[in-house]
Amino acid sequence: MFIGEISGTLSMESIGSGTFRNVYLAQFRHLAGEYFAAKEYKDQHISRFNKSYSALDKFQQTEMVMQDAISQRTAALLADAFTAQLKSRFDANANLMNTLALVNITYLIPQILESVESQFKKTRIFSVEKVLPHKNLPSPINDMHIKFQKFNTNKTSLKTAAKDKEIITNSAVGRAAQAFSHASYVYTFGHVMVVDLQGVVNGDRLTLTDPQLVIVLICIISTIYCYYYYYIIIIIICVVVICIIIIIMLFCLHHHLVQVSVWAVINTFVLRE
Repeated sequence: MFIGEISGTLSMESIGSGTFRNVYLAQFRHLAGEYFAAKEYKDQHISRFNKSYSALDKFQQTEMVMQDAISQRTAALLADAFTAQLKSRFDANANLMNTLALVNITYLIPQILESVESQFKKTRIFSVEKVLPHKNLPSPINDMHIKFQKFNTNKTSLKTAAKDKEIITNSAVGRAAQAFSHASYVYTFGHVMVVDLQGVVNGDRLTLTDPQLVIVLICIISTIYCYYYYYIIIIIICVVVICIIIIIMLFCLHHHLVQVSVWAVINTFVLRE
């Protein structure tokens, strides 16, 4: 993972915007004729794993971009393992052709670059990767025969996603993509699942970008918290009340035992005399 400065930028043209990031079409002097997608977090606060990040802070912005790069490289390793296994399964069982497409699933490998704008005294951190040509991009990098597609999401179930015409779930390639998401869960022994699969299909190659890695334990905790919030609050209140009652009972018992001990002493030493 190379970290350096964008020193030879020829152009930086905005080509899109998501919930958290802006995307620019970038060219560099030392790489003439090549186009890259430069992604930058918007100037806003973002919550991740119960931690708040600010894209206005250079170090926090770098940490977010680093997390994205690590996630994408992790997804790339899992995709390589899945593709190798898929090929071996096709060699052993030709009937798989009826349900799945034999595709090479790969991920783009991002680089982290820093742009220092001295005149504005501002540092900008970008995640830069090669552009996936498709019909929605401007000329000269658009390809009218290739469509940028989405195969699942990190927000809804596969059954719900299948109702969205923009999400491809029930084609041979779509089923292969869902199989990859499931395989990532198996490969990591149920700890991580790669979702939000999106990219382009070109021949037998499915090239993806911007994955989301769902950490299953955190999702379980979040689900319990979201769906059983009121029940959890009631349980906590009940536990607190029970603890208070136990403390009061112990205090009363202790006070009673003290009284019994005092009366025993009086009875032994005073009343007998």
